Amino acid sequence: MGIARAELAMKEEGAEFGVGVEAGLVELAGGLFLNLQVAAVVDATGRLSFGSSSGFPIPAKFAAKLKENREELDRYTHELTGAKKVREEEGRDPEPTAAVIDSQSVKADATVVADTRGYDAGKKINGRKRHIAVDTLGLLLLVMVTAASVQDRDAARPPHPAG
Repeated sequence: MGIARAELAMKEEGAEFGVGVEAGLVELAGGLFLNLQVAAVVDATGRLSFGSSSGFPIPAKFAAKLKENREELDRYTHELTGAKKVREEEGRDPEPTAAVIDSQSVKADATVVADTRGYDAGKKINGRKRHIAVDTLGLLLLVMVTAASVQDRDAARPPHPAG
């Protein structure tokens, strides 16, 4: 499933890389649960790599809801903790209406395939560029990796014409 999500993300965004993340609960002795994540990363040439994080404990009341209904964890966060979503807590619309985009060019290692790199003439760097978009609260909205030659204005555009 993570591989399919990575491929779909890459295709829909017209990006050079796609990332698909899967998570799941593992029940341990004593009623403890760990949330484990695995990420699949695929590039335009079809190369695939995987990464994972260490698990973190999930409170029993969350685990019980997740096992009972097979839903996403976020669905129960407000219900079980009484905490509002961050944007709503700040009195903002639940969906962001403005964003700030920034990027950073980084040199590519010799092992990075040439067709995934580019030259950032302004910074004189041959490599890749990390683009991020944050909302007005500084909450992360998007991370995208492109060749360093891609300008922020081009990375901000939808990959396919609207209409």
